[in-house]
Amino acid sequence: DGKSLDAEQVRAFELLTGGSGWVTLTGRAGTGKGPTLHAVAAAYRAEGWQVIGCAVDGSTAQRLAHQIDARAYTIEQVRARLDRGSLAIDDRTLILIDEASKVGLGSWMEVADWASTGGARVLAVGHDGQLGAIELPGLYSVMLKGGAIPVAELEEIRRHRDPADPTKVHPWLRDYQVTVDQGSGEAAVEILRRENAITLYDTPEEAIVGMVQEWDGWRHAYEPEESALIVHASTADVDLANTLAQDR
Repeated sequence: DGKSLDAEQVRAFELLTGGSGWVTLTGRAGTGKGPTLHAVAAAYRAEGWQVIGCAVDGSTAQRLAHQIDARAYTIEQVRARLDRGSLAIDDRTLILIDEASKVGLGSWMEVADWASTGGARVLAVGHDGQLGAIELPGLYSVMLKGGAIPVAELEEIRRHRDPADPTKVHPWLRDYQVTVDQGSGEAAVEILRRENAITLYDTPEEAIVGMVQEWDGWRHAYEPEESALIVHASTADVDLANTLAQDR
């Protein structure tokens, strides 16, 4: 897709395309798992492999399909296609599972059966800090920490760049994201306050007034269609924001 992998991503790529059996790719959001998966899927296809992308939910499957340039399915859709014979798994098949922490024990048992019966390779992708499965969660965490399955980990967050120098990583967003992943809400808010990235008010009404005032302070540097106020609140709060904005 025109993007090159850096050294960390190349090391992950080499682990994910070598060997056999099960393997995992982990990293927080923004660490570049998508480009790495794109390269991995392309490499397997170039060697004549079938790549089956799948996930628990349809929206994740659609995003995965875009990342690997191939159709992806929900796990239930894979099951249905295997049952009616429109999909087959053999020893040159890569089963790629995104947001693997959401996969419950029952579905993992199915995937394991598909892999053992057909001899396929399984690549589980995600991060331990993501939402867990509804039904018997935690198996992906075991995969990452148990030592039995090779793990490729991406640590550098590439998505957030320094506004002053896009060649560098953002000076504080990584710390904020890690803090959120660790469940330290107060510490995360403190980072935002330190960087003047959030303003706290005593009431929703005061927050809306402050938001409109701030928007009015910077909007004149842009065309009207280039600025927007996004309010996720009650109808009354949205009406107040609209009234205040119109008065400006």
